[in-house]
Amino acid sequence: MADRSKVLLLEGDQTSALSLAAAIRDKGWDVVFASDAVVALDVARRAKPDAMVLSGLLPGGGGLVALKRIRTNVYTAVIPVIAVSGPTGPQKKELLAAGAQDCMEQPVDLALLCSALQKQMTRTLSVAEAPVNSIRDPARMKELESTGLLDSAPEMSFDSLTALASKLLGAPVALMSLVDKDRQFFKSQVGLGEPWSKERQTPLSHSFCQWVVAGKERLSVSDAREHSLLRDNLAVRDLGVVAYAGVPLSGGQDQAIGSFCAIDTKPHPWTEEDFQTLNDLAQIVEAHIILRQSAAAEIAGKVSTIAKPAPAKLMEAAGKAIAAATRILGRGGQQLGSAERSALQAIVKSQGQELLRMAGALR
Repeated sequence: MADRSKVLLLEGDQTSALSLAAAIRDKGWDVVFASDAVVALDVARRAKPDAMVLSGLLPGGGGLVALKRIRTNVYTAVIPVIAVSGPTGPQKKELLAAGAQDCMEQPVDLALLCSALQKQMTRTLSVAEAPVNSIRDPARMKELESTGLLDSAPEMSFDSLTALASKLLGAPVALMSLVDKDRQFFKSQVGLGEPWSKERQTPLSHSFCQWVVAGKERLSVSDAREHSLLRDNLAVRDLGVVAYAGVPLSGGQDQAIGSFCAIDTKPHPWTEEDFQTLNDLAQIVEAHIILRQSAAAEIAGKVSTIAKPAPAKLMEAAGKAIAAATRILGRGGQQLGSAERSALQAIVKSQGQELLRMAGALR
């Protein structure tokens, strides 16, 4: 017997939710509920509904907030959403612009709603790229540009970390990817084939990293060919990406500017330890970025357009890098050769010296 279709109702008003649910169940569909915007994304990810009905006046931040979260998440972006607008709150134009496939007004005609749900559940929602308003968010773009890393030359401090990621995770490819407004630039890479290795960038049509940035969370894909959204990403066809594990990178102000990731050309089930390693390596990368920003601001002096990180931020980044390198040394075991151990020990030493320097400057 075929599985019954499932509809997620994102509605805070209990009377409205019960009325909508009764009409939907009469069509033979199952119903799942979420009553506020805070839990909407988590419920959608767990329930895996075939479609959603979303109230514009959803408590906990509003339907617009919930809709944007759903659309920027790689696990929910392909689920059709029918929005319901009221006399107040976000209106039809805003809800459609945020990613709803259809929008109805209160009071809802239940027959028309069920007809719209039927239509949406019988079509395949094609999503090629993450939402533009998320990728091109001005605050995110400002932080990315302030790093000065876009189109910069390769550097050993970053290359040693991608090489370490490839070795520790048993993946042929590892990247430090910076997601620009219409491309991803590889500040560091190991194992990438040509012409991508030489060009050091791809358009976003070939990017999994954009979803790490848009969703601001890690992404684990053991076989992209079976993923409802990523199977159509051109990185699968043109770069041979099958498995992907990535974590967000910050430029110092807590915006996601890119991804530190590992890639395999065959199915690869990633472990929690793999992500612990990626997170630790990402923290070392972020410490390098923040220290570079500080040094660049000092060199430029008063004419600098680069905001110098606060001393507390510098100390926090250095401390995290020391802890991260120490954890990797502890987990690495026989996988780490003498060169890798020396590199990690050098990170602990240099970041420790930076902490001492900053502590002295604050006295």
